[in-house]
Amino acid sequence: MKNVLYVILAYLVLMNFQCINAQTFSRKSLLKDVRANIKSTNFSVAESALKNALFEHPELSNDTEIIYYSMMVQGKLAEVENRKIFLNNRPDTVKYFDYIYGIYQYGLQIDPLDKKFSKPATTHLIQYRHNLLSAGKYHYTKSHFDEAYKFLMKYLESNHHALLTQDLTYQPDSDTISITKLATFSAFGNKDYKAALDLLTLCITDSTNQSLLEIGAKSSLVH
Repeated sequence: MKNVLYVILAYLVLMNFQCINAQTFSRKSLLKDVRANIKSTNFSVAESALKNALFEHPELSNDTEIIYYSMMVQGKLAEVENRKIFLNNRPDTVKYFDYIYGIYQYGLQIDPLDKKFSKPATTHLIQYRHNLLSAGKYHYTKSHFDEAYKFLMKYLESNHHALLTQDLTYQPDSDTISITKLATFSAFGNKDYKAALDLLTLCITDSTNQSLLEIGAKSSLVH
């Protein structure tokens, strides 16, 4: 009987803690702090606040304004890192590319019909389009096959995304075969044979080289 009472007590304490946590969280305060930190160029602080809020309150993943500011902060951090690259001031290329991925990760969640947030999101996505592809190629040359696959697939999957195509100046990549091949090699290098096999069907042509055929054969055997 005593054990049952302890379990009930523990449950009530936990529920009370969750209620207090929910009550103390303020979306309005979060956005106010994020805007203030962006204005004072404390981008890392703003990033941490947004990431923590999204982790502790998963429902915020459906909040367009929160997602918008998450994307914007990634853009600001990318600008800072890009300045370091330009000035050769101890730049971190991997970190820079991670911020680019963050721009796409958050930006593509914004509803294209929400004109208040979708227009600046489109501008950001197009601005860093080439960098997203460069990141995939960079990681591939470094044999970081998991990262290469991640970036290359994000590039391919977003090629005809409505957020991008709503800008009349945007031209989708019309020749994605070479990128798909690189994604195939990346998946295979990462031992993700199912992904490699799925991609292989998209890039086999009459002139398919021997290495791709070998990947197909090996992936079929392993898968």
